[in-house]
Amino acid sequence: MKYNQEDIIRLIDLAFSDYTVNEDFQRKVPLAAPSDMEHMQSLLKQPETLQALLIVFNELNLCDPGAAFHASPLLVAADQYPLSYLALSNRTINALSHQPALVTVGDLLRMSDAELTRIRGIGPRSKAMEEIRTARIKFIREFHDGLIR
Repeated sequence: MKYNQEDIIRLIDLAFSDYTVNEDFQRKVPLAAPSDMEHMQSLLKQPETLQALLIVFNELNLCDPGAAFHASPLLVAADQYPLSYLALSNRTINALSHQPALVTVGDLLRMSDAELTRIRGIGPRSKAMEEIRTARIKFIREFHDGLIR
């Protein structure tokens, strides 16, 4: 199954729907104000972001959760590259170095943003997190464009 842009938009809407309509959930998980959530939702629907999400969903075979983290050609390739390949700043590398399981680009791609924010020095809105997100997207695009094998 290949995802298209409409599928991605539906998934974004679904992901945000529970938060925006469920006040009990908002109290239990105070992620952000509803206006911030609407802003994040609109950012995810920007053409460049949708293109990146399409690449991620289709390259990782996210229709089959078992395949997403075992047989994905993207992750197989990413496992061949050390974290240093991403040319992250010293501050970000130092924060990531406290995680012994983080050795390759593949390890970093497998980690969710929530897992990354549990690492000291990487907050949800920090420069380190933004740098990691940008580096992950760049790596995925390079793989998709055939520059990484």
